[in-house]
Amino acid sequence: MNYHVEDSVADAVASVQNERCVAEIIIVDNGSTSQRLKMLLHEYPVVELIESDHNIGFAAAANHGAEVASGEFLFFLNPDATTERGCIDRLAAAYRTRPGIVGPAIYAAANDSRDLGATMNHVGMSISLDGSQPSLYVSGCALFTSKRLFVQLGRFDDRYFLFVEDVELCWRALLAGYEVYAVTEANVFHEGGASARGGYFTAGKRYHTSTLRISLRERNTIALMISCAPWYWLPCVLPALLVRSLAFALAGLCLGQPRLSGVLLRGIVWNIAQLPTSLARRRSLVRCKAGEHQAARRFVHRPVLLPMLWRSGLPKVIAGGARS
Repeated sequence: MNYHVEDSVADAVASVQNERCVAEIIIVDNGSTSQRLKMLLHEYPVVELIESDHNIGFAAAANHGAEVASGEFLFFLNPDATTERGCIDRLAAAYRTRPGIVGPAIYAAANDSRDLGATMNHVGMSISLDGSQPSLYVSGCALFTSKRLFVQLGRFDDRYFLFVEDVELCWRALLAGYEVYAVTEANVFHEGGASARGGYFTAGKRYHTSTLRISLRERNTIALMISCAPWYWLPCVLPALLVRSLAFALAGLCLGQPRLSGVLLRGIVWNIAQLPTSLARRRSLVRCKAGEHQAARRFVHRPVLLPMLWRSGLPKVIAGGARS
């Protein structure tokens, strides 16, 4: 999926085109104007370019690419990520042994960290894992599964545009009784923040983010909980999420970021309007008792936001720092 990061896409394609199990490389371009992508078609015959005349977002673009893919397996790779040689072969071998949603170890350039999957707390704050705990989800920046399972799980929810769609897909997989895990021997290097400012936290440095990242994560996390969380969570979780969004909106006004306040409030309105669709998504879940218990155990019971603010100070929000 590309949106004005053509040079990064070229590096990503170069990293995967010699993988033994790669039969085709599909680039979904979200309305870019550069001719660099068309040049890739001549450099790499296995590349297929699908063009959109506007930015349809990550989830919709990924679904579009998956729809036209002809292979048994799908590997979703961000344009600002590159694979180590043999990565995809190792992911495919792992899937055949333990079917589900599989991810590699992700090296983040921003903070020199190595993440092996991730989890979140009950109000949707993400926590990277080092492999010592089971993953609730693996990052959509490098996510491997079969096409059959991807379709069975309902694909990515393309309402999300960006962010949280990977969590929802993995949660659905766990509920259905499949595995979600990272493979230690498969490695991907991820720059992060190519299409939306922010992402990785760097210890000792002030965190830079964007209105797009904050607003979509808040908005989409509410929809995620309505779509996937057990009913008995919702009386506590939904009010907490609404209060947090309202608190962020108030903070935006106090910090001179009225645009941030406006998009957060619109996110709440969006969730009200989207409630029938979120409930329909919920009704489409495939569940088993073992999967429900497995998913619930992978959440953590600790705050995440306040420790992050304590370490980094107030995040700097770049109103124009995101491509929307």
